[in-house]
Amino acid sequence: MAITDRRFNDVIRLIKSSKMTNGYKSLLVDYINDVKEKKRNNDFIDDDFLERVMIQLVNDYEESQKYVEEGKTPSIINFEEILKSTLYIFPFGNKTEDYDKLKEFFIKNIRHHDKMFNDKLYGIFTYKRNYIDIVNIIYNDNKLSESFDKIVEFAVKVNNYCGSDEERKGAILAFIYDIPKCDDIDTLISDRVYEAKKKLGIYDLSEKTLSLLDEKCRIAVNLFDKYEEFVPKLNSFREEINEILRISKADLERDADGALNKVNDAIDKRIDKLLVKLDDTRLDIEQQMMKKTDETFNKLLVDAAEKLNDLEVAVRRITTTSDAEIIRIEKTTQESFDRLRKHVEEDPQLKEIVKQASENVASKQGVANVKITKAVQQVVDEAEEGYIIANNVRRILPADSSVDLSKAVDPTILPAFDNTIDFDVRMAKITDEINRRKADGEIFHTLIDEIIRCVMEGDWVYLWGPSGCGKTYVIRQVAELLGIELVENGKIVNKYDIMGFNDPQGRFRATQAFKAVLHGDLIAFDEFDNDDTSSQICLNGFYSGSQDIIEDPTKERFITFGEDVKIPIHTNFRMIAAGNTSGNGANEQYLRGRIDESVQERLTPIRFYYDNQVEEQILSEWNDSWYKLFTCFRDVCDGWADKKKKEHAQGIITTRDASAIARYIRHNSKTIDQVMREKFTQVKDVNYLTHIKDRTHEMFPSVPQTDLGIIKRLGEYSKEELAQKLMYTCSNEIEKIKARNGISKL
Repeated sequence: MAITDRRFNDVIRLIKSSKMTNGYKSLLVDYINDVKEKKRNNDFIDDDFLERVMIQLVNDYEESQKYVEEGKTPSIINFEEILKSTLYIFPFGNKTEDYDKLKEFFIKNIRHHDKMFNDKLYGIFTYKRNYIDIVNIIYNDNKLSESFDKIVEFAVKVNNYCGSDEERKGAILAFIYDIPKCDDIDTLISDRVYEAKKKLGIYDLSEKTLSLLDEKCRIAVNLFDKYEEFVPKLNSFREEINEILRISKADLERDADGALNKVNDAIDKRIDKLLVKLDDTRLDIEQQMMKKTDETFNKLLVDAAEKLNDLEVAVRRITTTSDAEIIRIEKTTQESFDRLRKHVEEDPQLKEIVKQASENVASKQGVANVKITKAVQQVVDEAEEGYIIANNVRRILPADSSVDLSKAVDPTILPAFDNTIDFDVRMAKITDEINRRKADGEIFHTLIDEIIRCVMEGDWVYLWGPSGCGKTYVIRQVAELLGIELVENGKIVNKYDIMGFNDPQGRFRATQAFKAVLHGDLIAFDEFDNDDTSSQICLNGFYSGSQDIIEDPTKERFITFGEDVKIPIHTNFRMIAAGNTSGNGANEQYLRGRIDESVQERLTPIRFYYDNQVEEQILSEWNDSWYKLFTCFRDVCDGWADKKKKEHAQGIITTRDASAIARYIRHNSKTIDQVMREKFTQVKDVNYLTHIKDRTHEMFPSVPQTDLGIIKRLGEYSKEELAQKLMYTCSNEIEKIKARNGISKL
């Protein structure tokens, strides 16, 4: 943007009339005239920017004159250095990303250009907005400002081990927050850089470490050698079993005709004993199987099952045998069973083989063999849980014990989601239920109505707000009021936590998301801003498909889980999420990642904060003194957050704290000093505690800032006594912090 000669001349007159030195005035005036007469390029890109820079230089110099009154010499800003700064702040002129924001930042901080425009720190960021955020945080804190060079040193070192701007910013923010708490900043730098290296698999190996690794390798080699020695023993054991079975079979065939009844009786007794032992030894078998390799023992189990089948067929042909042979057979069978029990590993495929073999035996042999079949069948049935969905070839089993697939799918549309019923009618019934529960003493957040309406309409609600404000509790209430089953999903580490996977046996392992889509549940994602961002994207298809069905329930939309398990989306299916940030990345309190833009476009964000009415109901059993302290303390903490320009107040009293204190009051389990320290003054620095003490005194000017000198039950203190105790505790904590930091008492 070009400015007129008149405005150029106005700026020149302003410079000449200022209190700058004549040499500095001439430097600035000559630069303006050269730009005006096209003798040199405008380093500030456009004339409007140039004009604002010159005016800011004059204003900064005028403001610095107060140092003269204090006997100090005002510092002159090096204009040539400012010109150099523009080259790396605006490498692409007005096409530089975030140009307008960078321009405002540049003008505002001209007087600090020697540090604010640090080329090393600036150069590591692709998105310069991140640089502005970092520097603003540093220069709003005196201690961080003093450590600026060390922060730059850390940023340059850790940059080599960060793959993205978000990782760099997160690492630097974490380092900055730990500076006030550390005694040796150089040690902190080396520790954090080492942690960054480890995440990439880079380790600094000393001779001692290498020696330890070498020793562990030797141990591993020895273990492998022992394993190699063990394999021949297994082969020998298998041959021994084959020989035992071969001899038993031949003997039984030769002598069977004369002892069928006796053998049947003996086998009945033995089977009864085995059935009793089966339950007692199953856990022992499972624990031992965990220690063996799959391939070796799977083959062993197949061979053993085949030989056992041969033995059972041979029993059917028994006609006679002697008492001595019966005893020998029992002993041989018992020994074989005991040895097999110690080495067999439970594997679903092998159990299927055993199951089929047992069924075959049961169809061809007598009562004794039927009992054996039932014993084996019981184990097989317990292992083969799950089911097969129509048009899918995979057997469905849970991915873990939290996924319940035991219930049948109910296609009925819930009344809350039935669009054939007027929305106001549906909402009125839910409102009546809320009022009924309130009359019974249940507590509801003021946002409950808004959240329910969103879920009914199929919105993907994202509740975001500070920890402890009741997000999870409200989500559970919403599910109850809508009559929908709530499925609480764990942390999303990768896409398989959502989409499931096929296990080595070819069965599909179903997740909570699979269950929710199939059965029409409300799935809740907690800590959503701390999940794997790339994995969240697959939820976009869930949302889009459910929207289509909400618009027209006669339509059918499908989700393909795993590799080939295709299931229809239930009409009742809904999603809800919760987190601590808005989804745009880390802030001063929560180191969270940025939620992908495509996911954010589908979310319906609702800012969720502490509700004073909830605390009032929680503490209503006693006089209003504790509730009054809650509201005062919360206002004071919010004021501190506003002063520091933070999104949330650190250490504010939470809804969770209110429930805990109500419990302490009921039980009279803690002293007032404990409660003040644990819930009101923890994790706060001297300045924060001073702010709390001073603001509380403004609210209660007639209350002394001394100890109470009296001890009561927690529920019997007045609000003035609680305020007095709070101020006294703040003073005590301030003195303790100063003592720890080596600062003498005032």
